[in-house]
Amino acid sequence: MSTKEKVAVTIDAPASLVVLRPIRMLVRELLDQWLSVEEHAEFVDDMELVFSEAFTNICRHAYPDRDGEIRVTVELDSNRLELRFEDTGVGFDPESVPDPDPASPGVSGYGWCIIREKTDRWSYYSDGRGRNFLELSVRLPQGR
Repeated sequence: MSTKEKVAVTIDAPASLVVLRPIRMLVRELLDQWLSVEEHAEFVDDMELVFSEAFTNICRHAYPDRDGEIRVTVELDSNRLELRFEDTGVGFDPESVPDPDPASPGVSGYGWCIIREKTDRWSYYSDGRGRNFLELSVRLPQGR
């Protein structure tokens, strides 16, 4: 692909863990096609994990007691991967999410920590009209 190409895919999906795997596999396949997987397998694995954590957190926390929708946009260009999530569920303050305590490991509580650690930039905001946005940005490895 030339360095000027860009691809963006937007998916509207129920906020349900039932659809996590098919959408996560789409993200993985996009990265596999965009990058040389043999050279960048760890990066692809990391981004699949980041996507899964963000999607799962929205399903579990934005819609704790009702059904909802998530709009996911995956955008790739020559330098960056952008993941955008939009929902109308319960918002949250990312700064209030503590890092997990290694002294008392648990099954959950690591999602936001992983997202912050594996992305270059992130932002979370609500638009004041009931919509929440999580935007994640990661520089692509060179030599694709």
